[in-house]
Amino acid sequence: MAAAAEILDVSKPLSVVASVQTPRYAIRLTLILLVFLIVVIPALLLAPWRQTVYGSGQVIAFNPTQRPQFVTTAVEGVIVKWHVYEGQKVKKGQRLVQLRDNDPDILVRLSREKTSLEEQRRQAGLRIDDANN
Repeated sequence: MAAAAEILDVSKPLSVVASVQTPRYAIRLTLILLVFLIVVIPALLLAPWRQTVYGSGQVIAFNPTQRPQFVTTAVEGVIVKWHVYEGQKVKKGQRLVQLRDNDPDILVRLSREKTSLEEQRRQAGLRIDDANN
């Protein structure tokens, strides 16, 4: 055993271990990561976390009187008052809703359009008569 103790003298530093050095890029990377962790973790702990989320979509009411009601009409408008409720039996010609027109001048505009179409029709009739003669 004495021979083994002489071969392995721990009092002298090993020359191979002493000559091995950590690469500079590894030291820099370690320091950067350490600084990053020291700065980011407290910042994340102190940052306010949002508890709400914004989005878009449709809200559907479970109460039948609050559900969207789709009615087709010849004229677009806004429903002012409902005269019936969901599930109610109605008769032919019974008023369902009261509408407010989106375009208050619709009657004047329709009258002008009617006059214009009648004039176009009259002009077309005159051209046909001229072509036949």
